[in-house]
Amino acid sequence: MLPLHVRLCLLNIKLGISEPLKPFSGLPLSIFLLCLAFSVSGCSRSLHWIHEGEEVPSCIPDRLPTWEDYSRQDRHGKESAITAVLFYPKHSPPKIQMRFDYQRSWVKASIVDPWNPELVGESKRILLHEQLHFMISCLLTRQANQTLQNGGDPLEMVKLVKAAAKRLNLQYDKDTNHGLNTEAQLDWEREIQEQLLKLSIIQGRGF
Repeated sequence: MLPLHVRLCLLNIKLGISEPLKPFSGLPLSIFLLCLAFSVSGCSRSLHWIHEGEEVPSCIPDRLPTWEDYSRQDRHGKESAITAVLFYPKHSPPKIQMRFDYQRSWVKASIVDPWNPELVGESKRILLHEQLHFMISCLLTRQANQTLQNGGDPLEMVKLVKAAAKRLNLQYDKDTNHGLNTEAQLDWEREIQEQLLKLSIIQGRGF
């Protein structure tokens, strides 16, 4: 299997990203230190969200989801939570938008309010895993909008991004065993955050 950063690079090519997300140099020290933190933050289990700064952001909400955004459900089965999103084309100017799907995103009630204090850590682990699902789809959306600045059909781009998001999120769950493989989970967290940061620097926002 290809390393994660190679798969993301190939995905960028398929989406037609005009500027490859390459390692960067000559950055201000504050940005460099933040990038370094993303690379070595194995001990940190919180995700860093980079706000887009647009009047109408590519991803709504322009923040990480919390358990308050999910409906509580009593379900049987292995799945503890589902993060669903929707993609919409915009034509003036051409762009696409991703929205958190409040109706189809759910979490088991026992996960949000665990009766056993020892399960509080498990609740945080699952939330972090679900938040990265949201970040993966948002990364693809922002990359697509970067490409659409040079022209293109938003409707066709929505089709591409939906397929790419489905494929990449399935791979994420497979690689991490739904977050149970801590080492793989950390790899994905670092890679997605680094990609979002690099894209933000290319677009000149986020700081």
